[in-house]
Amino acid sequence: MNISVWCPVCNEEREHEILKEGVEPLVRCTICNHIHRIPQESDRATVVKTIVSAGEESRVCATELEKTELYRTGDTVVAECGEEVQSVEITGIEIEGRRVKRAKGSEILTLWTRAIREVTVKISLHEGRSTTPLYLNTQGIEEFEVGHEYQVGKRGFRVSHIKLRDDRFLRRDGQKALAREIKRIYAFRS
Repeated sequence: MNISVWCPVCNEEREHEILKEGVEPLVRCTICNHIHRIPQESDRATVVKTIVSAGEESRVCATELEKTELYRTGDTVVAECGEEVQSVEITGIEIEGRRVKRAKGSEILTLWTRAIREVTVKISLHEGRSTTPLYLNTQGIEEFEVGHEYQVGKRGFRVSHIKLRDDRFLRRDGQKALAREIKRIYAFRS
């Protein structure tokens, strides 16, 4: 049986196939094949299209937002990608065809996000006159500390400073940052 409901991926009302009946039926869009639940009618929540980037790949998902709550870039929300649910960090907010730093849930058309469960940390390893780029795939919640020693493959290094995604630097020994907050680590061979 098919019904016509709002598709968060197509961003318009489309024909959907009912996969599972219930209080919040599970449906599949017949145009884009996105599987999602039809939430109970709520005056408080809205579902918005969410672009989730993970490394080099991006995919279209959906996020339920409170209409009156203010959302900002840097906030963490939960995106529903078919049957998978994941934590993501908001990197951009689109309202009425333009990007803003913050908006109420009711104003948001699209969220641009990045997956924060697993991230790739870029490392610039300085060895004398040469610099070697290293890439470390790790959990987004792993901490890195200035002055601390780490190992990537067979290469050991000591962190000299950390550049954060908001363009600030951590330079003092003992300062820490989560992997998902780091733009680049600068290090010397240990």
